[in-house]
Amino acid sequence: MPGAPESYADASIVIKVDPVSMFHEAMTALVAHSENIADRITAIVNVWNGLQVGWVGNTADEAQAFNDEWSAAISRLYGSVGSSESGILRQIAYTVSVASINYGAAEDAVRKMFKDILDALGSSSKDTNPGRDITTGPIWERTPQ
Repeated sequence: MPGAPESYADASIVIKVDPVSMFHEAMTALVAHSENIADRITAIVNVWNGLQVGWVGNTADEAQAFNDEWSAAISRLYGSVGSSESGILRQIAYTVSVASINYGAAEDAVRKMFKDILDALGSSSKDTNPGRDITTGPIWERTPQ
């Protein structure tokens, strides 16, 4: 992956954001993947809980302490059972979706602004697609080679 360019004033640098794809990835793909992972972790925790029944003494205490820490960390990451909205991954997905909406709104406003300027100057302008059909991913960067 290329490093950051020395100057962002270079006109050959392009960063394209497809807000529609970005929103979809955040609210559909990321959520689905995190729920699948959470289901598998729940299965692991259930096996773990079944194993610790046979432990005694210090080993049982250590196992319980580990289980408590593990459960707390997983709950912070994925949310609790029946409430995945509380997990940090869901919050990240929501934040990315809001950013994608902001990108789209800003893009639409800038496009309309330039169209209105051209119309006010008497130049014919047509409302064109802002280019939300990027095939290389929701966010794409091209830097000079």
